[in-house]
Amino acid sequence: GRAELSVIFILAGGVLLAASYRIAHLARRYRGRMENLLQLASKPLDPLEIPGAAWADLEAGGWLRLEWDGVWFGQPVSGCLQAVAPAKRRATGPLCFELASGDEVRLVVRLIHGEAWGENRLFAEHLARVFVLLLETRLHARTEALSAALAERARLSLYLQHDMRNQAQWVLWVADDF
Repeated sequence: GRAELSVIFILAGGVLLAASYRIAHLARRYRGRMENLLQLASKPLDPLEIPGAAWADLEAGGWLRLEWDGVWFGQPVSGCLQAVAPAKRRATGPLCFELASGDEVRLVVRLIHGEAWGENRLFAEHLARVFVLLLETRLHARTEALSAALAERARLSLYLQHDMRNQAQWVLWVADDF
């Protein structure tokens, strides 16, 4: 009885040790992919170029398909990237994100993974969330830059209108003198 119990504990400990090594290995691989995604933040990419730049790491993380569609400053946009899925992998329900930046930009991003559950799916979801956060941050930065440029243009236009009114008033004074 006692010898069997100790063998069971040793086997259970060995299984737990092997599982922890496997999960640690997976975590290191996904951490490397996340670091690659975070490096994209320092590159001068347009927000709609980010899915293409990130696709290799997302695909390596088990994502089979990435779709996006929506409105980009009044223009409809859409795109799709898809992995060549081996026969043993089947698509699961999509992970969806809705991104918006002001009234000008609205995107829906859908990712489809090859596994429904497990540690690979858990790590892949975190990878997808890092990707979506990067995309959303870039969307907000782009719309803020555009808003700032439009505000500056409006300020300069108002300044020019004021100068034109002053010049017109000066021309009227000069005409009155003649």
